Amino acid sequence: MNAGGRAKWGILGFFLLAGAGLVAISYLDPVTAFLDANATADSDPASPVLRMIGLIWLAVSVVVAVIVKLSGGLTMSGGSADRKLLATGTRADALVETVEHTHVSINDVPRWNLRLRVEPSGRSPFTVEKKVTLPSSWLPEPGERIAVVFDPARAGAVALVRDQSGALTVTGAPQTEVAGTRPVAAALEQLDELRRSGALSDEEFSAAKARVLGPS
Repeated sequence: MNAGGRAKWGILGFFLLAGAGLVAISYLDPVTAFLDANATADSDPASPVLRMIGLIWLAVSVVVAVIVKLSGGLTMSGGSADRKLLATGTRADALVETVEHTHVSINDVPRWNLRLRVEPSGRSPFTVEKKVTLPSSWLPEPGERIAVVFDPARAGAVALVRDQSGALTVTGAPQTEVAGTRPVAAALEQLDELRRSGALSDEEFSAAKARVLGPS
């Protein structure tokens, strides 16, 4: 768990303990007698109010903890998990099968869903989907191969290798028509779909298409 996650758990833990403490104190006879004796004549007894505050803190803390835990907000973030995997995992090449726009942007940078066929040396290939935030000009093309790192002990645990600029590390160009027409056709279909969806401009589409077709 990263430092941010530990801090959040610490805050929730404080409110949980504080709420439980208030509820417990409100049931102690000496404390209850003291609080009620010091309550004003026209106010409610203090101990039920203290108990209610404690119960509210407990309920809110439990609900927040459950929601955040289910959403993965307090576990290791994807970035932290990927950094750990990049340091300890096994290197492999992955074939980019499809590229889809998620119609989500982070700081005006589009987020994409890549379907990858990971081909480890000496192991059976497997398919995963990874989301990545990249400018369209850095986007790998269907048919290209990129470098990834995977965890042999955990199926589907894959991190994408990037260079110093943050771009994905391309290890192989799309297959040409000499090796077979289908990979090229699939790549062109994907590019045309991205152009029609607005993810690629006409200039970006033309440049990407030229790279797929290769020198004429």
